[in-house]
Amino acid sequence: MTSAGQRRDVAAGIDALTDTQLWRMLEALSYTYRVNGMWRMLSDPAHHWIDIEVPVDLPVLTGLGKAHVDRFVRSKAIGRNPVRFAEHLAAYFAEHGRRDPEGLAEFRPKRVPAARARIVVARRRDRFLMRDGSHRLLSLVQSGATTVRAYCALSNGTASAPMMGDAVAVTLNRLLVEDATNDADRSAILRVTELLAASSHDGRSAIERYWTELSPHKLVRSEGQALLERLG
Repeated sequence: MTSAGQRRDVAAGIDALTDTQLWRMLEALSYTYRVNGMWRMLSDPAHHWIDIEVPVDLPVLTGLGKAHVDRFVRSKAIGRNPVRFAEHLAAYFAEHGRRDPEGLAEFRPKRVPAARARIVVARRRDRFLMRDGSHRLLSLVQSGATTVRAYCALSNGTASAPMMGDAVAVTLNRLLVEDATNDADRSAILRVTELLAASSHDGRSAIERYWTELSPHKLVRSEGQALLERLG
């Protein structure tokens, strides 16, 4: 357990981060800790964000981290509807008590602090797809909530170009130097790097910094310069 003082220290440390450091922290949390696509979604300038309140049965469940749960949620009985799934969970917990034959204990309702009682959704045509907060939403529904606040991503009409990320640029750099043993390997790494850079809004600057400026390896600097020329 962390103390109130430790939590304040963490909050103060986050507040003191530069923009670059904050994006790196979000990249690490998304890719390494949560293993989800939130960082790419948040970094994509093609989204316009709004804060809205929606009925709890409006969000469409997408993925809950367990294959057997996802299959059930996508079944006709549930139809990816959070209220139907929450009703199933309530009946399941009432029937089995503390036993958990189907591996659903993580969905037992928990108190959701007001500061965290928001979910993240993306509007796609007439649907609001869950992007983060499914467990919170299910806890809220099981506790009797009828509406939920949501940060909603809307398309603003511009081309999608999420961030490539410094860590990705560094990882591909190391792969090229340490793991590529033949021309086919090197070509594959360079092609992936180019694809990621071309589809992002920070790829060029990441390659420029971590390949052409900071790398001690002549091969990486040379290939980085060639990549920059191809990217235009």
